[in-house]
Amino acid sequence: MDASTALQYAVVGLAVAISAWVVLAKQAPGTARRLRTAAALALLRRSGAPWSRALGRRIAPAAGRAGDACGGCDGCGPGDATR
Repeated sequence: MDASTALQYAVVGLAVAISAWVVLAKQAPGTARRLRTAAALALLRRSGAPWSRALGRRIAPAAGRAGDACGGCDGCGPGDATR
C-alpha cells in the first residue's frame, strides 16, 4: 500500500470515528459521558506523561450539579422536564 492510500484510509477512518462519536453523544448521552470519564481516568494516572494528563483533563466531562433538569437521562419523569 502506498502512502497516499494509507493517508486516505486514515482520514476516512477518522471521519467515521468522529461521526460515530457524535451519534453516540446525541442518542446515548449517559453512555458517552461514562466512556469519556473512563478514558479520562485512564489518562490521568500519576505515572503518565504530562501530555497524557493534559489530554485527560481536556476530555473529562464537566462536573454536573445534582438535580440539574434536562442534563441527561437521569430518570426524571415526563412531567419533570422544564422545556
